[in-house]
Amino acid sequence: MGARALGAVTRIREIGSTLFVCGNYGQVYRRDETNWTPIDGELTKLGISALNLTFPDAASVSDDMLRQFTQSMRQAPNFNDIGGTSETDIYVCGNGGNLFHYDGKAWAKIDIKTDAILTAMHCISADEVLVVGEDGTVLTGNARAGFRSLGEYFPGDYIWSVRSFQGRTYLGTLHGLHVLEGSRVRLLTSGKLDGKTQVISLDSVSDNALWIATNRHAFRYDGNAFTFYEHGDNVAY
Repeated sequence: MGARALGAVTRIREIGSTLFVCGNYGQVYRRDETNWTPIDGELTKLGISALNLTFPDAASVSDDMLRQFTQSMRQAPNFNDIGGTSETDIYVCGNGGNLFHYDGKAWAKIDIKTDAILTAMHCISADEVLVVGEDGTVLTGNARAGFRSLGEYFPGDYIWSVRSFQGRTYLGTLHGLHVLEGSRVRLLTSGKLDGKTQVISLDSVSDNALWIATNRHAFRYDGNAFTFYEHGDNVAY
C-alpha cells in the first residue's frame, strides 16, 4: 500500500459478500469494486505509535526500560485473524490481547482483561464468537454482551485454529486436534492424526464435514470418523 509501509498482512476472509484482510500494526482492508480500501483509521494510528518507539540506548538501558519497551511492542495491534457475520459486524484479534469490533462505521476495543496473544477466531453467529490464543486461552461472547474466558488449556503453548462443528468446539494446536468437553480438552486421534500432528487450520461450511489441514496431510471428520487424505510428497511421514 505505497507509503503506508506497515508490514505484512496475515489473513484474508470473506465476510458477508466482501473480502477483508488484516495485518501488522493495525492494518485492515476491504475489497471494493476495483481496489483494496483501508478501513483501519485509528487502528493504524496505534500501530504507527508502536512502530515509532525508539529502542532504549544500549549504553544506558535498564532492565525496567527494556521491560517497558518489550511490553509496548507486545501490545502493538498486530492482527492475526479477522472474522464476522456481515460487513457491519466484524472482529479482528491479535497480539497484546487486542480484540476490536467494527460496526461498519467505527472500531471499538473490547476489554477481555488479558494481554495474551490472540491467534484465531470463529464467528458462529452474531451472538457467539470464539477467540483463542496464547496459553490455550478460549474466549466466547460478542461485542455487545462482552467476552468471558472458558479457560486456559495449554499453559505456555498456543491454540492456532478454532472451529465450532456440530455444536462442539474443536481446537487446532501444534500437538494435535482437541475437542472441548466441559472444563477439559480431549485429544482426538486417528492413524497419522495424533498428539504430534501440527494442525495448521480447521474449517467447515456445514455440519457435514470438518476439514483439518496439518503440516503433512489433510483429514475430513464427519463427527464420527476421520477420512485420511495423504499428501504425495509426505508419504514417509
